[in-house]
Parts: sequence; C-alpha cells; structure tokens
Amino acid sequence: MRISSLLTENLVFLDIPAHNKKEAITAVIGKLQEATGEIRNVERFTNQVLDRERLGSTGIGDEVAIPHARTDLVDRILIAFARTKQPVDFESLDGKPVSYLFLMAIPLKELRTYLATLASISRLIKTKSLREAMRRASTPGEFLSALREAEEEIGA
Repeated sequence: MRISSLLTENLVFLDIPAHNKKEAITAVIGKLQEATGEIRNVERFTNQVLDRERLGSTGIGDEVAIPHARTDLVDRILIAFARTKQPVDFESLDGKPVSYLFLMAIPLKELRTYLATLASISRLIKTKSLREAMRRASTPGEFLSALREAEEEIGA
C-alpha cells in the first residue's frame, strides 16, 4: 500500500495549533473535511475517532500517532498528514508526546485496506529520512516528495 497514492498536497497540514489530543484530532478532521468535503457527518466522525482513542492510544511512538476510525461516513479511504506546532500528549506507547499525525477515515467494508495502510505507515515511520522530512518540511510538496522516497527505500 502506497500512502503517497492517497495523500495530496491539500491533505498535508503543517504546524497546526493544538494543546491536547482532542484539539489535534478535531483540527485535522476539520481540515480534512475542508479539503475533501467527503465526511458525511464531521461531528459523528470526530466522536468515532475519539472513541477509538479511548480504547487505546494510537500514539505508536517516535512522535507519531495514527488516529482513525472505520466508519459508514465515508465512501473511500481518506488520509491526512499533520504536524503540530508543538508536541501534544497522546498517551503514546513510548510515553513521548506526538508531533505527527496520520489521520484516517476508513469505510467499514475496507478491512484489508485498513490493516495494510496501518502496516505501511508503521513501516514508513521507521525510515530515518521520512522522520527527518516530517520535522523539517516547509511545504506539503517537500513532505510528499520525502514520503515517496521513503516508500521507494522500503519497497512499498
């Protein structure tokens, strides 16, 4: 699964303001909806993502979180990447705050795609060049270019 095939420049949000997990998730969902208009009920979807977070943090380590929900509110998988202005406590597995979010909305029927996408993101963030690009990118295009390079590096 190539994450770069699902992300476009208008779905990469750099330096979003957020002071906590809920603010970060809400801000990214709002921007995702602005960019796509494809979430049928933003409030309900936000609650689904927050409910998923209550089951266990999606902060997977290395300052990365993958907040998500499988939902009947979208017809295709949507992914957004966001970098927060300041690190946010996400109750991550490694105890470190999160600065990078890959937020996903996945149609209920797309279980295989959901699992493959989570696995791809998990592999990609282990790539040093991508972690560096997440930190330093000054434009969405720079981030996407680094993402494509990281995918080539791991053979995605």
